[in-house]
Amino acid sequence: MALSEETDRQALEAFLMADPAVNLYAIGDLDPTCWGDCVWHGLREEGDPDGSGGTALRAVALLYRGLAVPVLQLLADPRDPAAVRAAERLLSLLGEAAVERLPAGAFEAHLNPGMDRILRSAGFRVTSRPHLRMAMGAADLAQFLADPPPVRGCGGEAQRLTPADAEACMDLCRTLERSWFEPQCLDSGVYYGIYGGGGGADGEGGGGGRTLLAMGGTHVASSDYKVAALGNVATRATQRRKGYGRVVTRALCLALAEEGYETVGLNVTTDNVAAIGMYESLRFRVVMNFVECDVDR
Repeated sequence: MALSEETDRQALEAFLMADPAVNLYAIGDLDPTCWGDCVWHGLREEGDPDGSGGTALRAVALLYRGLAVPVLQLLADPRDPAAVRAAERLLSLLGEAAVERLPAGAFEAHLNPGMDRILRSAGFRVTSRPHLRMAMGAADLAQFLADPPPVRGCGGEAQRLTPADAEACMDLCRTLERSWFEPQCLDSGVYYGIYGGGGGADGEGGGGGRTLLAMGGTHVASSDYKVAALGNVATRATQRRKGYGRVVTRALCLALAEEGYETVGLNVTTDNVAAIGMYESLRFRVVMNFVECDVDR
């Protein structure tokens, strides 16, 4: 099998859409708004194994450079041993060609469990955190829209956030241990939040001196491919266990379901039992385990 740089969007779409919940983030980045920040690598089987006249694509890695810290996405369906082996081989080849293929500085990687050892063997420093991928499919979202889960124990109301709310979002994110929010996320993503004491300035966002208590949005959202990945779901420490995260996530899912999205997923650390329970109560299901890695040379 051979390493290749992939530029054929249709070929990538055909490969990734075979399992949208596993490939959620990569599919979202096929969108024209993200394409220019993407570098795609593939593992192709030599010869003509499928009779197509070309070489079959067996694994795909996405290096997304649109954030301050680049992100490498390389996941395979854990129920398919051949797919996992192909992903491992692709990562090994990328590690061998790291100078040309991988960032010179720090980056993040999302990998199947155990694949972080490949990066360590290639000389990288790696810190790994176990995660779950959870998702809802088309049937789940249709049911969500027809019969939304109830709101529990929260007097706040989620409102759609706009670029005018960027500083309020940044203020909340500065209180967190980790955050992937950047102000431009509000330009292309779908975001909801809850302000203390009511809405934003004059009910139109922006905070107006009020405090943003909770927020959540989409890391990727592609109306073309009908997939969205939720992220930056956060509540101020002093306001937790009041149901704000549930209200924000519920509002997001309703908005995406109304817009016709067919796969909505998210990542959550395996030790965040409260968040996992909240997502399960909103009808998300576990798709797979993976590791989120901080990587440096």
